[in-house]
Amino acid sequence: MNKVRVLAACAFAACICSTEAAHIDGFIEFTSDPSKSVTVIGPNLAGATGLDFQPGPNAFVQDTVSGDFAAEFPGTATFNDFNFGGAADPLWSLTSGNFSFALDTSAKTVYMVAGITFLNISGTGTVTGAGFEPTPGEFSFTISSSRPERVNFGWQSTMTAIPIPDAGSTSILLGIGLLGAAGLRRKVG
Repeated sequence: MNKVRVLAACAFAACICSTEAAHIDGFIEFTSDPSKSVTVIGPNLAGATGLDFQPGPNAFVQDTVSGDFAAEFPGTATFNDFNFGGAADPLWSLTSGNFSFALDTSAKTVYMVAGITFLNISGTGTVTGAGFEPTPGEFSFTISSSRPERVNFGWQSTMTAIPIPDAGSTSILLGIGLLGAAGLRRKVG
């Protein structure tokens, strides 16, 4: 009888240990508010070192949202100023208060197509949301303009969850299940 109690206590403890918030899963895209603009920090897009946003909300959530972000459309977001290569915490936050993204690293790529300069910033960071585990994600941002001194632009942000290995709760539950099966076999056999 004591073995059954110990086994039941272990199973209960494993269930408690394995309960954790889910990681954020989904896609979110934004477009700039046409009444707001952003200032390129630097001489032009090719020489840009950062972006200076007007106070927000300064962006709209697009209808292409999916997964855990699906309930955020329609909605707005505020993007904060940042320098390329550096961090921004938060880079963006939804007006609803449900999600925000802290940028850890970013890199800049500049290219030309048909005489138009494109500036692409990509980076990694962490998405946080009420009731969710902080989730690593990726960010991309694209601007094209022929007016480098003051840019009204369209852009998108893509959050893709990066898989994180199991913390060991699956192994614990499997081990307890095997112990239970062995105990049952002894009792029956």
